[in-house]
Amino acid sequence: MPEQYTRGLSVLFEHNRCSAIADVRRVVEEELGAPPEQLFASFDPEPIASASLAQVHRATRRGTGEPLAVKVQHAGMLEACAADLWAVGLAVAVAERLFPEEFRLGWVLAELAPHLPLELDFRLEAANAARCREFFAPGGGGSALAGQVVVPAVHAELSSTRVLTMGFEEGVSVTDVAGIAEMRLRPHAVARQLSECFCAMIFGGGFVHCDPHPGNVLVRPMPGAAASSSSKVCDRGYRL
Repeated sequence: MPEQYTRGLSVLFEHNRCSAIADVRRVVEEELGAPPEQLFASFDPEPIASASLAQVHRATRRGTGEPLAVKVQHAGMLEACAADLWAVGLAVAVAERLFPEEFRLGWVLAELAPHLPLELDFRLEAANAARCREFFAPGGGGSALAGQVVVPAVHAELSSTRVLTMGFEEGVSVTDVAGIAEMRLRPHAVARQLSECFCAMIFGGGFVHCDPHPGNVLVRPMPGAAASSSSKVCDRGYRL
């Protein structure tokens, strides 16, 4: 695709339009029974990232001060999802009627209809994160990369269908070449490790993270490792 398109669409990864904090508070209270100010020791009203389905806020856990990433679904997404599916269905039906030989994309709607609503249930994302975390733990199918791949822990008591609370992980985007260089990591070593990570999931587990866009994969140095040769690929878990 031309650079104008890729550069313009890249904002959708994590710099999309944000929901107002009033809407965020309402969703959290509806899902968890209390506003964020009561659930967390601190909750930053300014999101650190926002995409098509949700946005992410920094917070800290009560009692421990543990840094958290709280993914909150945009208000009205379920209704918007239904409207989008209806619009796609109408467009496909009209196009196939006007161009019966050239335009045959009814299968797209058949794929979207059952799966798009699943994206709105963060309980499934939490379960997938737990399964991925076990895979890369010592003794798991991807244990050869244990310690090199980090999947944030999910806090189930602070999560629900529309709210997902995870441990906060530091790092720079996997496509931030300048940021990777500032950490004295080699981009080609990072690319190799990322490839090994996905090869392990595909060929070793048959369970694959299928949304590895730049907003979902972070990189940071491994503690105590030689900066010129090692990197830590960190999938921060909140698919924006």
